[in-house]
Amino acid sequence: MKTVERESGLVHYGDRIIRLPDHGTLLISTDIHGNYDDYLRMRSLFEDAYRRSNGDAWMLFTGDLIHGPPYTQQEWPDYLGTYYSDNSQSVLDDFLQLRDFLGDRILTLIGNHEHSHVGGPKTHKFGRRPSEAGWFEQAIGPEVTARYAKFFRTLPLICVAPCGIVVSHGAPRVMKPDFEEVATAGFDGYDHLTAADMADIPIVGELLWCRSTGPLVVRRYLRELEVDGCRNSIAIYGHDPVREGYDKASAEQLCLSTSYGLKNVNKRYLELDLSKHYGSVDDLRDGIELKSLWE
Repeated sequence: MKTVERESGLVHYGDRIIRLPDHGTLLISTDIHGNYDDYLRMRSLFEDAYRRSNGDAWMLFTGDLIHGPPYTQQEWPDYLGTYYSDNSQSVLDDFLQLRDFLGDRILTLIGNHEHSHVGGPKTHKFGRRPSEAGWFEQAIGPEVTARYAKFFRTLPLICVAPCGIVVSHGAPRVMKPDFEEVATAGFDGYDHLTAADMADIPIVGELLWCRSTGPLVVRRYLRELEVDGCRNSIAIYGHDPVREGYDKASAEQLCLSTSYGLKNVNKRYLELDLSKHYGSVDDLRDGIELKSLWE
């Protein structure tokens, strides 16, 4: 398995696992789904952290940067939280520009909606035809579609940090965790399946499509992904909106909701000190590590 360490201190294990260093500030946000205002707010918070830390800061999105609801403000259902207009292309383009400027300091995992463009099931979350992915590709054209797909194929599934966290898009219901299998997982070959089918697909399906898992499964997963001195204690993920902003599902699990499906007042992101060690979700305190996106 190929291991590559970047000048920034980021380590890549194969194509699908990245490990952050043991210093600096890390901001984590989940499920933007084309909400450009929430994305820009996270970018502004990251820029502040970057200045405060003299350049030693990181931003990690957990995937699903794209595919927002197509509804007008008059049609907007209350369960989707605060109204916004889907601006997925602006989110992606700005992310890629910022990444070109700052390199590894701004990161995203792959989400199931990105996966739908590179070998995953076509999502039908909002009834767009032929699917969210198909509608988006028709809207942006073949050249931009190809450029985005090339980027999506490079995205990791997992981010590990020595501060005790392992971050994925969905709840890590990985029944037989294996470090090398995760690190070398491929994305192709699932486009004929449904979302319900994917929850039972090892590794890729388990990490992108599951909404909950049990403590024993999470503990095995955390142990298997320990590498280079990491003592993994907490699995952090998004995918399933939590209306209050976060859910401490067990001592080892935090489901975080930064954007999609929430009122602005409830949206939360994480700000972590990578030089510390967080031993359980109780170490992630509301107002300290768990912060409001909009004051």
